[in-house]
Amino acid sequence: MGDKPYKIFKQRSHLKKRKHRHGEKRSLNARCATKDANILADSITQSSEKTSAVTRGPSHVMNATKNSFTERESENNK
Repeated sequence: MGDKPYKIFKQRSHLKKRKHRHGEKRSLNARCATKDANILADSITQSSEKTSAVTRGPSHVMNATKNSFTERESENNK
């Protein structure tokens, strides 16, 4: 009788470990999924860039807006 609760404890700890391991696996799978999604998004944006002159990335957008603003400013100064 003395070893019975120990066995139950061992089983419980084993279940916990298995759950944790499963969680790690899931997070890894999720990471892979996000990586695939990012690759897919990149490929889509690249294909759209080829078809139309769409610049991706906030820095590109900011540069474009800044350039147009400076052009307008120079026109006003003339």
